Amino acid sequence: ASADLGGTATSASTPSWGTLIAQAANAWGGTASATATTASAVTTAAATTTTAIAGAGSVSMGAVAAFVAIGAVVIAEASDDNNTPTPQNLVTGVITGGPVIAASLKVSLYKADGQTLLGEGMTDATGKFSIEVGAHTGAIIAKVTDTTSTADYLDEATGLQVDLESKYMAVGVVSGAQLTLNINALTTIAAQRAGLAPDGTGSVTDEAAVNSANAAVAKAFGLPDITTTPDATNDGNQTANPIGKVLAVLSGVDATGSQQATIDTFANALKTATSLDATAASKLLKGAAIAESSGNEGLVYNISNLLAASTAATGFSIGVIAADNDISTAELDAGLTLEGTVAAGTKVE
Repeated sequence: ASADLGGTATSASTPSWGTLIAQAANAWGGTASATATTASAVTTAAATTTTAIAGAGSVSMGAVAAFVAIGAVVIAEASDDNNTPTPQNLVTGVITGGPVIAASLKVSLYKADGQTLLGEGMTDATGKFSIEVGAHTGAIIAKVTDTTSTADYLDEATGLQVDLESKYMAVGVVSGAQLTLNINALTTIAAQRAGLAPDGTGSVTDEAAVNSANAAVAKAFGLPDITTTPDATNDGNQTANPIGKVLAVLSGVDATGSQQATIDTFANALKTATSLDATAASKLLKGAAIAESSGNEGLVYNISNLLAASTAATGFSIGVIAADNDISTAELDAGLTLEGTVAAGTKVE
C-alpha cells in the first residue's frame, strides 16, 4: 500500500498485528477478544500478507483489499463479542368488546407494580396487538386506552358500533418467549379481583394472585379459563365459543346501564367469591335475554347451563309434600315453587 502511494514498505515499519487488532477494535468501541481459533487464523493470514507487502517492489490493490478484509473480520469479531442481543419476550393478544372495527386502541404493558412500563403499541383494525417486553418474566398488567372518541367495536348484544368507554385490563404471567394475553370484560373483572382499581391504578401482589384471579373468574362464569381467544357471536362465524357467548351476555347487561357499571358489578360480586350470588346471576340471565332478543339464539339456555355448572350442588333434599311426597294435579295447580341449583345434565322429576 505504501509503495502504491509512492513510499516504501518495510517490515520494520509495520506495527504488530496484535497492535493493529487492538487499535481497530478500540476505534469501533469493542475489545480485541477474538476467539482463539479466529485469532490464530487471522494471525497466519496477516503474517503472510505482511511478508508479501514488505518484499514486493510494488503492491497490487488486491493485496491491499485482502489486508483490509482481514482487519474487517477482526473488527466484526470483536464487536460481536460485546453486543449479544437482549432477549425480546413477546406479548400478543386481541381486544374484544365485540369485533373491533378500528385501529384506535392502545395497549400498555406494565410490571406488577402497575407503574413500570415495559412496552406499548396500537392494535390493528381487528383488535390484535403484539408488543415486546424485553427479558421481563413474571406478573404483567395490560391496560387499554382508547385514542379516539369514535366507534371501536360492534356490540354483541345490539350489533351497533360502540365506542369503548370502560377501562379494559388484563393480568398474566410471562414465563417464556411468548405470552397470549387477550383483553375483554372478563379479563378486566379478573384484573380488579387481582388488586387493580376500576380506573386501572394499583398493583398486583405476585404471579399467584394473577393466576388465582383468572381461575376464579373463569369458574364463576362456568368457563375452563378466560385466556382463550373469544369467538364473538357477531364476528361472521357460524358459531361462537363459550367465552364469546359470555361476553355477548355481558353486552346485554350493558344495555341496562353502562360498560363500566357491568364490569364493576361483577367484579364486586367476585372480590372474594368464586361463584355469582343470586343478584349477579339474575343480572346475567337478564342480559342473556336482552342479547338473545337481538338475534343471539340460545344464550339464555347456554348461560343457564354455565351458571349451573359453576354452582353445582353437592346434595339435594325436598320437604315432605302432602304426607306422600307425590305432587298431585290439584297441588300443582295450587302453586308450586322449586328453589335451588343442580348440576348441568341432572333432572328434577
